[in-house]
Amino acid sequence: MKRVGLSITMLLTCIVFLTAPVGSYASDEGSTVESMTKTVSVWERYPLGTIPPSIYIYDRLGWKGTLKLVDYQTAPDFVIANYKGTVTCHGTCAVGEPGDQEKE
Repeated sequence: MKRVGLSITMLLTCIVFLTAPVGSYASDEGSTVESMTKTVSVWERYPLGTIPPSIYIYDRLGWKGTLKLVDYQTAPDFVIANYKGTVTCHGTCAVGEPGDQEKE
């Protein structure tokens, strides 16, 4: 009987830890806001002969931030630029795999 009670206690403990929210929270006058950051890399295509801008304004799925131009190359028909930086979410945002890259 003790084993059954111990097993149930261990199961309930595991459920509590597995369902606990993850992230950091800040309180501002009674409202709760979740704040997270992630690093993203974006590939952007431009018409041939274009010099890409030095910054890229990122605003996707709740994530926002300013990315900086890392490098660009000229292909036969277009220019491709790589932007990288940290974006921030305040509220509910889509969460992808760590180190994910978005390509356009």
